[in-house]
Amino acid sequence: MAAVAIEAGAGPGLGISLRSQAGFGIVVLRGELDISCAPALREQLLAAEQLLAAARPGATRLVADLSGVSRADVSGLTVLLGAAHRARRHGGFLRLAGPLPAVADVLRSTGLQRHFEIYPTTAAAISGPPAEGPREPGRDPGHRGRYPAGRAHAAAVAAADIR
Repeated sequence: MAAVAIEAGAGPGLGISLRSQAGFGIVVLRGELDISCAPALREQLLAAEQLLAAARPGATRLVADLSGVSRADVSGLTVLLGAAHRARRHGGFLRLAGPLPAVADVLRSTGLQRHFEIYPTTAAAISGPPAEGPREPGRDPGHRGRYPAGRAHAAAVAAADIR
């Protein structure tokens, strides 16, 4: 893939930059990942996916660097979940890298961490071996069909499946 670098704002509290590195699309997010930036972030992620698909047909390999995200809510994380679902449908994946404690807490409290491969750094996400895949409801032998975080998790998964 040719070197690509794009800087953009994805709403009043979020900055986004896209670049390629070692065959991966790296999406670097800075600021607050919340409902106010969700539509713009979705558009930026779709653009990144299209760039990767043109350069490497059949696989979308994305890393979302969250080390600069100070706060996130379920709406913002649902956009990432939708991108992960689209990437998997095309034989690829989206990995999360470097979430700060506040973002990691939201991922855990909503149960969304089960849908992502999460790495401590972008470098680890790029060099990490393919994981077994994120666990999804119904695929985890210990899962009893109930969402640990209730409606927030169920709504996030349903919204991500729409796109």
